[in-house]
Amino acid sequence: MEARTQLRPDPTSVRAARQFIATALAEWHHEELLDAAVLLTSELVTNAVLYARTAISIVVDLTGDRLRVEVIDSNPLPPIPRVAGEDATSGRGLALVEALARAWGIDTIPPSGKRVWFEVAA
Repeated sequence: MEARTQLRPDPTSVRAARQFIATALAEWHHEELLDAAVLLTSELVTNAVLYARTAISIVVDLTGDRLRVEVIDSNPLPPIPRVAGEDATSGRGLALVEALARAWGIDTIPPSGKRVWFEVAA
């Protein structure tokens, strides 16, 4: 099963992305994946809004034993994992993805774009 959406490079798109994931998982009767999928999608879309500043595409695919979410933008620069200090209010997004996803990665999309994705067990 697959669902796709397009979002603007706007802070309100983070909420729209969470709702998109929640709706897809509810339609597919996989609400047990909701918490991890919504959190990780929020982190990747936030990065795209803050740093890519281009239109954002989200693709969510449920196949067999995995849910894969892709966040695609038109900025070729990859996100850079940071080490957030104890009191930092940002900088933990990719660390969360690393900790909670079964797999994740960054793919270049020529001529100028990227796909940041994660998978969680279904």
